[in-house]
Amino acid sequence: MTTAAPAPTARRDRLDALLRPRAVAVVGASERLGNGRNAVENLIAVGYPGAVYPINPRYREVLGRRCYPSLDDLPETPDAVYVAVGAAAAVEAVRDAGARGIAAAVVHAGGFAESGEAGAALQAALVAAAEEFGMAVCGPNCLGLVNVHDRTMLYGASMPRALEPGGIGAVFQSGSTLLALMNAGRDLRFSHLISSGNEAVLDATDYFDVLIDDPDTRVVIGFIDGFRQPQRLLAVAARAAAAGKPIVLLKPGRSEAGRKAALAHTGALAGSDQVLEAVFRRHGIVRAHDLDELTEMATLFSSSRRPAGRGGLVVTAVSGGEMAVVLDAAADEGLTLPPLSDAVTTRLRAALPPHVAVANPLDVTATGLYEPDLYRDALVTLASDPGCAVLAVSQDMPGAMGDVQAERYRRAARAFVAAAAQVDKPVVVFSNLSGDTDPQVRAILAAGGVPFLLGTRESLKAIARFLRFARPPADPEAAAAAVGPPVRLDPAAVAAARSLLRRAPGPLSEQDSKAVLARCGVRVPGEIVATSAAEAAAAVDRLGGPVVMKIASADIPHKTEAGGVRLGITSPAQAAAAFAEIVASARTHAPAARIDGVAVQEQVAGGVEMIVGCSRDPQFGPVILLGLGGILVEVLKDSVLALAPVGRAEAAAMVRSLRGRAVLDGPRGRPRADVPALIDTLVTVSHLAAALGDDLDALDVNPLLVLPEGRGVVAADALLVPARA
Repeated sequence: MTTAAPAPTARRDRLDALLRPRAVAVVGASERLGNGRNAVENLIAVGYPGAVYPINPRYREVLGRRCYPSLDDLPETPDAVYVAVGAAAAVEAVRDAGARGIAAAVVHAGGFAESGEAGAALQAALVAAAEEFGMAVCGPNCLGLVNVHDRTMLYGASMPRALEPGGIGAVFQSGSTLLALMNAGRDLRFSHLISSGNEAVLDATDYFDVLIDDPDTRVVIGFIDGFRQPQRLLAVAARAAAAGKPIVLLKPGRSEAGRKAALAHTGALAGSDQVLEAVFRRHGIVRAHDLDELTEMATLFSSSRRPAGRGGLVVTAVSGGEMAVVLDAAADEGLTLPPLSDAVTTRLRAALPPHVAVANPLDVTATGLYEPDLYRDALVTLASDPGCAVLAVSQDMPGAMGDVQAERYRRAARAFVAAAAQVDKPVVVFSNLSGDTDPQVRAILAAGGVPFLLGTRESLKAIARFLRFARPPADPEAAAAAVGPPVRLDPAAVAAARSLLRRAPGPLSEQDSKAVLARCGVRVPGEIVATSAAEAAAAVDRLGGPVVMKIASADIPHKTEAGGVRLGITSPAQAAAAFAEIVASARTHAPAARIDGVAVQEQVAGGVEMIVGCSRDPQFGPVILLGLGGILVEVLKDSVLALAPVGRAEAAAMVRSLRGRAVLDGPRGRPRADVPALIDTLVTVSHLAAALGDDLDALDVNPLLVLPEGRGVVAADALLVPARA
């Protein structure tokens, strides 16, 4: 018997049936080793409180549970079904489940979109079945999911020996990577474990959305090859930020090889990594670059109280040598170690032995290990410093210690727990080694709620991200006011630019591109387009030397490569000769190019060459780029991206983030560059790109000459490309 199929609804409405089902069926249940057996075994082992219905016409019983020939034979309609059959059969199983009123399914099988055209057709059929019946479907090509607190497992792989409930909600497109994390032996405690696979129906943002509202989840972590709803990711990230719940993602695909591997893995497009960094930065998503980083960040975010205020990091250790390593890593991560207050310094000097130099970081020497009560009191005193937001204890706890040494370190661990209980700031213990650690020390710290991190670099990076997430953002209005009033584009200028782009058969000429910028308030140099050598000679007289001469052709966007640029022309005779040379070189380089003439342009001296550009990312829309420019832009590769439009505060941060920003500060006696004018232009161009929307594919201003303070900027060259070009 079948039930009437429900009308398609928002998938969120049926996620409860997937994550908290009252009864479940396992299609393809089996006594043989494999996911069909594992799924039933896991439900029994975890003590799932609902009914479990194995489905397989070949068995009368599976693992002591009655086995049914089909879903039709069940005594009730379960909320969810785990599908443990091959790809083609799985599609029919989902359709059959939907027709019988089952709200949710997990599809384990591979052989879908990740495997080629035939698999993509099967995946399309799976999606059609899910949409027909309004089902919430996890997978395909996945292991399934676990709700640890509610003891629900729709999961087809073997489980760890112990799985304690906690605050980490994990969503991984890679099932094997999730297995690695679950079995890492790091005492990680999860609220949910979700292997989402190909995400044909539900994707990572659906799960993130639920976990943000889940009271048991303190941090959402993920391994994501690619985002299927990139714009929804931004909305979900905003909700997470408002809820004070961090999202920490490991996103592979930083290299071309990594992007190809991501596509092969789940059929997910990885997208531009630079754009993704800009998206994460704008929306407060924390990024991990490998599993070690993800593990330490998950440990810290899930098990520690949040830091308050805007203080920095205070560090203690018992080794001066390791402290130097710690300080290097802290500097790499931009961590601030503020000096201790006079009051705290006085109290520590009175309490600690004379050979201990009181400072931040504090090397308590071996005294800390031999006198744990003294170490405890020192930690409490350090945490009272108003400049301390997080107190980090650098303490190796290797697993191969002898009994006497191990007991000494365990007493130290108890001192750390005692100190943490007396203060209202996060206390974090980290080992400079990433290897095995003493299990009793781990247990002491875990029982006391003190996070224990491994690896110097990974630990300091986790602490840096922890501090950055916890700090409330600066007031945006105050930040903007500090660097100038808001930018308002002339609507008529935007409309004219849009009209020009829509009419253009290809990229706009330099002259038309600069005209668009000029209408929006960006200064461009004086210019005359000459169509003959005589006109070029006359233009020099009119503009006054020196001038730059450049080929004027929309078909030759890169003029230097075409031999189409001459600098420092000062006389009519030079201009006439340069005209002939430029035209000849351009015709040799691009015989079919339309040549409008040669632009004779005021040569602007004394500026720092920058590039400001915009492009349209297929996932996240317009992005703006700032970098050191000129002809070496692709060699220097010193640039930063942000989502367009940007405000002045974000534009100023972009300038500060450039590796070569010192060139703007007036090195070696040169005048300081007009950075406020650069910020103005960056904001203006970003708003122009956002306003032009789908009509604009790309915009380059290169070079943008940043003149000495008070003299502004000049767009020496520009290129606008219509979306259809």
